[in-house]
Amino acid sequence: MFASTAQTLKGPVERQVPFKRTSLPTISEEISPLDHQILLHGGTSSHLERLPSRAKKAKNRSSSCYVDDQILDLTFENSYLRAELSLLEEYKHALMNLKSIMIYVSGMMEETLSETTQQLNEADKNYLKLHGITEKKRESGLDF
Repeated sequence: MFASTAQTLKGPVERQVPFKRTSLPTISEEISPLDHQILLHGGTSSHLERLPSRAKKAKNRSSSCYVDDQILDLTFENSYLRAELSLLEEYKHALMNLKSIMIYVSGMMEETLSETTQQLNEADKNYLKLHGITEKKRESGLDF
């Protein structure tokens, strides 16, 4: 148990806290396989730049008073953001193609399922007809 001080109207009061206060565990830095490949080849992405370790380094670098360095950093950042935008546009295009194909296939499946259901119903009727059960007998439920 730990002692904690609380402020009341009568002044500070010492009280016992029944739990141990600990800091939250650190979150491991996880990156995607695509970002890993970019990192291995010396590149970067906005995902990599937002990692806590990278953000800390960038914060230290941003204190530089050299305008030329800041311009170079921003130019570099602009280039990889443009590359990511291009990648996301390609992803969107591929996914839109997939969506249109899936809509077409879904329509074909519904149509085929409907036709198959009709054919199965017709096969049932023909089978019952072979046993002398007509549509009228079947609907009435009577055994003639």
